[in-house]
Amino acid sequence: MFIKRLFLFFTVVVCILGCDFLPKQNKATSTIENTDKKVCDSMGVDVEILNRIREFSNGKIEPFHYSLSRAISDSNELEINPIHLKGITIGIKNADSYNTIFSLKDEFKKKGYTIFMLENNFSVNDKPDRVGIFKTTDKYKILRDIKTSAFNYDIDNDSLIHIIERWDKDLDLELIGASGDYCEFLINKDPQNWRELAQQIYNICPDVVNQGTGYLVVYKNEMMKNKRLYLWWD
Repeated sequence: MFIKRLFLFFTVVVCILGCDFLPKQNKATSTIENTDKKVCDSMGVDVEILNRIREFSNGKIEPFHYSLSRAISDSNELEINPIHLKGITIGIKNADSYNTIFSLKDEFKKKGYTIFMLENNFSVNDKPDRVGIFKTTDKYKILRDIKTSAFNYDIDNDSLIHIIERWDKDLDLELIGASGDYCEFLINKDPQNWRELAQQIYNICPDVVNQGTGYLVVYKNEMMKNKRLYLWWD
């Protein structure tokens, strides 16, 4: 009888210790996973997409929101009149953001999704980049929804899309980045004349040279090497 009571005593102790320590850790993990899943469910993003992106980053997942205009209040950065769209964003450190996009873009495309750079923060103050995920493979829908444009050069969203459509016929462009004042594409088919393409880009987007490479020929050479078409307006 004594041995049986002693055995029961130790069993209770083990159960108490187990309940005191293990479930707390599991509960915290479950809470994080459930929070992420709720965001994805509300935005119509499949859980398998969530699971794959989590293999590359433990950054914060949020419903898609974006604004070109920001304000600082009590050291917090606030978006002014943000747009909210069906999709998600995730924070990824700059050293890993493009690698994540390139590692997942083909797989996501087969599943009907596009993953792209929304906000490149270039590691300034260790602020993570923001990567967007939409349940569409239509690059023009993404550009329209985000309202990419260059109003300071009198290029509205429709005009910009028409320009990109013309290039797309010859270059087979693949979107890898988009925001209100920026878009970026992989060039899957070489143009007949890289110098002419660089000049066309400079004509509508001089900032890529004037505030970027400094010389048109340098921009042309970078574009030839990286096979990436980059547009950005200050």
